Amino acid sequence: MNPLKKAESIFFQFGGHKEAGGFSLEIDKIPELAKVIFEHADSWLEEEQKQAILEQTPSLISLQPEELNPKIFQELSVFEPFGHENPVPLYSIKNAKVYHTKPMTDGKHVRFRILGAPESIQCLIWNRGKDFLELLSKAESLDLWGSLEESTFRSKTSLQFVVNYFQES
Repeated sequence: MNPLKKAESIFFQFGGHKEAGGFSLEIDKIPELAKVIFEHADSWLEEEQKQAILEQTPSLISLQPEELNPKIFQELSVFEPFGHENPVPLYSIKNAKVYHTKPMTDGKHVRFRILGAPESIQCLIWNRGKDFLELLSKAESLDLWGSLEESTFRSKTSLQFVVNYFQES
């Protein structure tokens, strides 16, 4: 809804709520709407990404790398099931020292480790591997936000830290 407020003056009907919105406009106003959308799209997307993290803040848990372990995963599993009204806990790790990076699928995804975390914990970035590796090449340490998940492969279950958001420390 908020992005459309920039174009509110061109609509003859406009409204909605956080989960849905609607508007009506004259057909000759479509180019004007497109102009507003294209002018603000990048900043809207960036703001949406930041807002998504802020909305998760009630479930934000700051951890040290060594705390990424099965015990914390088990302790928080009592709050399941997770969903819209009960989001999956979001963990933050500040000043993470990343090593042993392994690009997957031509760099689209990356597997890596964090200094101080148990060796059994795999860390993963899905779909933003190139951005992650580029930032990592310039930064000494990173702030990471993500979730702990169980993964079963070839009858072996392990814990992985799936990173949703990252930035230079």
